[in-house]
Formats: sequence, structure tokens, C-alpha cells
Amino acid sequence: MRKKSLLKRAAEFGLLCCFLIVQANLVSAQETPRIEQTLQLESPLRFEHLNSDNGLAQNNIEAILQDRNGFMWFGTQSGLSRYNGYDFTTYLHDPEDPNSLSHNHINDLFQDRDGVIWIATEGGGINTFDPETETFTSYASTPETPSAIVGDRHSAIFQDSRGRMWFGGTRAFGLTEFDPVTHEAATYFPGDERADGLQGNDISDVVETADQQLWIATGFVIARHQLGTQAFKNYDLSNFGERRLITLHHAASGDLWAGGEHGLYRLNTVSDSFEQYPIPAQINSILETSDGLFWLATDRGLYRFDPQTGTIVSAARPNPGIADSLRSARLLSLFQSNSGHIWIGGENGIDIYDPWLDRFDYYRHSIPGAPASLIAGRIQGIDVVGDTTAWIGVNSVLHKADLGTGEIALYDLRDKLGAQIISAILQDHAGIVWLGGNLGRLLSFD
Repeated sequence: MRKKSLLKRAAEFGLLCCFLIVQANLVSAQETPRIEQTLQLESPLRFEHLNSDNGLAQNNIEAILQDRNGFMWFGTQSGLSRYNGYDFTTYLHDPEDPNSLSHNHINDLFQDRDGVIWIATEGGGINTFDPETETFTSYASTPETPSAIVGDRHSAIFQDSRGRMWFGGTRAFGLTEFDPVTHEAATYFPGDERADGLQGNDISDVVETADQQLWIATGFVIARHQLGTQAFKNYDLSNFGERRLITLHHAASGDLWAGGEHGLYRLNTVSDSFEQYPIPAQINSILETSDGLFWLATDRGLYRFDPQTGTIVSAARPNPGIADSLRSARLLSLFQSNSGHIWIGGENGIDIYDPWLDRFDYYRHSIPGAPASLIAGRIQGIDVVGDTTAWIGVNSVLHKADLGTGEIALYDLRDKLGAQIISAILQDHAGIVWLGGNLGRLLSFD
């Protein structure tokens, strides 16, 4: 899904060198699930960016999906966009076309086991997309064409282990169980007066655990539903000060986690109750990577959380002075593609993080006089000596980079090179540095 090779991209940013595994300073876990300190990453994360200037429908990214063919899909507040790694194709509602998207505000995306892409909209109900014909089917219920799926505002889509689809809507539209083969449906409304009825408010997320238990985030309640029954067990999290749960995550460990306005929550299977991990931000999405860490999209930037130690790390926030920093402070969605890239949707488009790239450190032009700053210009000559030193030629200035400390010493050779620029560098066994100019001059530097 990359437009450019790593080498080309490295040339644009500066010099890519000096292997560095990015680690956070971790503290020991507390005996109770509390977070006493928010740490900072030792090295800032670097991101690529996509937004409406690149062809994206709109910059508020509510949902992200990668389909079976590798295409990336982005649900925005003003249209649905598909990305092939180079260009965007955008789908919009056309009131003259019944096979178009029923509404431009997208809340959720889901691809089922048959490859069908389901789209939850804010005002147009549920849609499906047929990739063969590139047409949409709307399940919105109208007086003229009533649908088994109640309502036109939905924010969550899920397919359970039996193949049934589940759609979460506002409180008025409830939770709908839908058979995609027979089109039969059953709807459960929050506020059910029965003791085992569904409680809560608007439905924001649905997941299933390995024991065929369905979990629903609805207002300040997390509801558990045994598939094949009509009953719910409700967990009220308002005692933690929680008002709105936004996202659920079934971890690789088997634990169930939830994110809301006031932090993270984990189900304690021994006490059959939830524990709170206070996070200083509203959690809108949770992504677990293969190392067991959670990435958290929040209204205050990107966080990383270690569920084993309870350590929270502030991973990234926007920095207007750095071109490859995070663009959005308020993040809405997370997705890890097959390539391992982490796609982050926010209010200012898409940020893309490449975990492999951040195994490297790099130098670039930044603040004049800074200890790890190159001058502005074109890099044409590099020689790395062992694992201690890198010689870098930028225009007519030779840079000596200490790969241990990251500091750079500058040697201005314009009086010796004249109009030439450094095009080749080699340090010999005697320690003499030989410089080749682009107009044929050879210079030794000791």
C-alpha cells in the first residue's frame, strides 16, 4: 500500500540510519488497576499523511477497513472513500440513483465472511456494497419500503460466529439481530423493563467472546447477551463516573476491555465485574498489536497502553513544527493493515504509522545549530564507518554524525570546493576522508 520505496522516502526526509528500537520507559504495575503516571516515548513517532488534498472524501475519519483485495476503505462524515495505495475512489449519495450510497455520513464499516461490505450511516440506515457491480443496497426503512432493520441511524456493525449480523443504533432504534440469508430480524431496545432486558442508551459497539457471549456498549452500560437467547445481563459503569462507553475490545488474552469518556475498563472474570484504568482522555478506539500492547485513539492524541503492567505512554500528539508528526489531536478510529501499518483516523485526515520504519533513527534539517540537525540541502554523499560514525555531504558542507550520541559536527568546505557539491565520500584505513565533487575535483579531509 506504499507509493514510494523506503529509500525514496528516506531521501525526502533526510538520512535514514542508525538502528534504534523505540522503547518506552516502563514502570512496574501497581497492585490495583490504577495508572499513576503518563510517560512519554523516548523517540517521537513519524507518520505519513493522507487527506482531502489527496482525494479523500472528507477529513473526519469515522471508520477504517481493509477488504479482502487489500483496498483500504475510509468512512467519513461526507462520503465513503476507497484507497488503492495511489488514488482514492469516492462514493457519495446520489438522490437520482437508488443504487448509490444512501447517506454520506458513515459511522462504521464491516466486511462479512462472504466478502460483503456493510456500511452504517447517520441518516440512511444500513447499506451493503457489491464490489463486482460497485452498487449499493440500502436497508433503510421508509413508509414506502419498510425494512426489517429498524431506524436510519446506526453506529455499530458486527457479525457473530453463527453468521448473524448485528446493528447498533440510537436508543430509539436499539440493537438489531439480522439474518442476511432470510432477512429476518429481531430488535432489542434499551430501557427494557424486564429484569433480563437490555439497558443503557445508544449502542456504540458490539463484540463476541469465545464462549458465544455477545457484548454491547450502550451508554454507561455494558450488556452481555448469550447468543440464541432473549436475555441480557447489564453491567452499570456509572459508579466510575462513566457516562458513555464508546468502544469494546476482545483481547488476544481472552479479556474483555472497554473504552469510554473516563478511561479503560477490564472485565474481572473472578468477580464478574469491571475494573477501571483511568486514562487522561476519552478513548474512541482500541487496537491491539502482536506485542500485546494497546494503541488508543483518544481526543488528546495517541496513547499506548501495556495491559500487563498498567503503564500508559503518550505516543503522539500534533506538533505544527514537525511535518511528519501526528496531524489530528482528536482521533476517531484505528486499523492495522496486512502490511503491519497502523492507520489512524482523526479530524484532519489519515495518519499512517510504519512500525518497521521506526526501528531506524534519522537525521534531517531542523533547527540551525541543533546537535542533530543537518543543514538544508541535497544529500549526495554518505559513508558509514563501522557503527560509530557517518559522514554526510550536503551541498558543500561535510557532516560528521556520531551514531552513539546523535550529535553532528559541520565542516564548511565551500572555500575548498568552490561551486562544487560533495557527491562521494570515503574514509580510508588511515582515517583520511576523501571527498569527490560533482565537477571532478578530489579533496582529502583529515
